Amino acid sequence: MQMTDSTMMKRSWGKYSVFVLSNLNGISVEISDLGASIIKYVVKDKDNHPCNIVLGYDTPEEYLKDSVYMGAVVGPWGNRIRNAEFKLNGVGVQLDQNEGTNHLHGGACELHKKQWKVMAIAQQGISLQTEVKKGEAGYPANLTFNVTYRLSDENELAIQYWVEADEECPINPTHHAYFNLSGQKKDISEHIVSIDADSYWKTDQQSIPIDHVSVNDTVMDFLNPKKIGIGLLSDHDDIKATQGYDHCYILNGYGLRPVGWVYEPSSGIALEVISDRPAVQFYTGNNLDEHVRSDGRPFRKYGGFCFETQAYPNQINMDGINHDVICSPDRPFRSTTIFKVEVEASFK
Repeated sequence: MQMTDSTMMKRSWGKYSVFVLSNLNGISVEISDLGASIIKYVVKDKDNHPCNIVLGYDTPEEYLKDSVYMGAVVGPWGNRIRNAEFKLNGVGVQLDQNEGTNHLHGGACELHKKQWKVMAIAQQGISLQTEVKKGEAGYPANLTFNVTYRLSDENELAIQYWVEADEECPINPTHHAYFNLSGQKKDISEHIVSIDADSYWKTDQQSIPIDHVSVNDTVMDFLNPKKIGIGLLSDHDDIKATQGYDHCYILNGYGLRPVGWVYEPSSGIALEVISDRPAVQFYTGNNLDEHVRSDGRPFRKYGGFCFETQAYPNQINMDGINHDVICSPDRPFRSTTIFKVEVEASFK
């Protein structure tokens, strides 16, 4: 992507900047160099009205105080690592513990609060870069993170990750956008969801995987599309434990393929998710009501959902597949996830 400042809408945002990607269909996506975050994602609903389909704050100060990773790229390790520890070549590595005894979303690295460097921009794309120094939050390598957003005229927002390491290091970045396809006019209970997964990870009380179990004949099953609210009202043990969905689904298939979609009937907006990752953490904003905006307005419980494409939680400690998440000088990490918007009066 070439540097073409003249074609990109840009505005100052305190010490940070916001860049606006746009396509021929009137979709616009606002990206900030603060956390490489998606600030707004505006599409037209079935009545041709603009609809912002992501949650966000109004000011950078709110993002700097944020504890729910609103709209941001997270890493180096998205999700959890048990006891914040693992072994590399037989040598123990201790990361910081920022969720009880576990390590969550990169801990003190806080990619979501770093000011990323803009490497290239165009009307429909932007590339950003940041670094993690060896020892930061305990990570055993110097890391360079590159994230590129591309918005196509086919209404696809592609997020491409490229991570380089000067020594071996576990890598598992993900994106923490909170979507609400009603434009936040209501909670997500009426959203209809499909996830192409036959099983999910059952977890212990600290949300660490202990076994993968079938979704068959349970409210965890999204192979057959259903409203999120059906599960939220369930007495299923795994739903009650997290007060909603906050579970890692083991996706079917390999390579870049459709892995899920979500549809909101009142807006007519559908979101297809395409990814090359093996899993997705499906989270329904179970604790959003504990957080407020700068004007004092609280977010709504179940006010947004996250589709966090990723490796398995704690995979670095899973025998036989832990090597799959190791980044090294001769093995950089590359991955792509695409969010594709469709708008229609009905979706079947």
